[in-house]
Amino acid sequence: MIIKKYESFSIRGEYEKSSPKEYYLNHKDDYHNPHYKKIFKCLDYLISKINIGHFLDLGCGNGIVSEYLLNKSYNDFKGCDPYFKDIYEKKFNKDCFDKSFEDISKTGLNEKFDTIICCYALHLCDPTYLNNLLYQLSNSCTNFVIISPSKYPIISNDFFELKNQNIFDRAHIRIYNSKLS
Repeated sequence: MIIKKYESFSIRGEYEKSSPKEYYLNHKDDYHNPHYKKIFKCLDYLISKINIGHFLDLGCGNGIVSEYLLNKSYNDFKGCDPYFKDIYEKKFNKDCFDKSFEDISKTGLNEKFDTIICCYALHLCDPTYLNNLLYQLSNSCTNFVIISPSKYPIISNDFFELKNQNIFDRAHIRIYNSKLS
């Protein structure tokens, strides 16, 4: 499960040494999100606000969001991560798309979800294709949830309408409804 030693680990520092892509390619077998306590608070808030239903764990990594929600009896889900597909599928015996944000911005997901949850990942999306990504995601879900270490990225009202938001120990959660789905 989650190991205490990761609480002081700086992912941002690791990104600065190389890049997010290189970091995850080199550390996917030993990666653990050091912000898990904050994330769990955000997920409890999410559960209190919406019916998650069939969800996509976007940028799932090794599945911290999926695992937490599975333990809360949410078992209708898939993952999406270009680096962790094999680990995720083995861990959960569930499908995992191996698409990057850029891939999704170009081709979409080709599947509908009640909720797409993107946890500690969307702030890494290149701004040059963020708008296209949001358009594609808005066509694939009813609810879109961002859990982030900051207020970024800023989501315009073009494709999503903000319904709820909160901050737990500097972790931001924003819950949107799709305008296109």
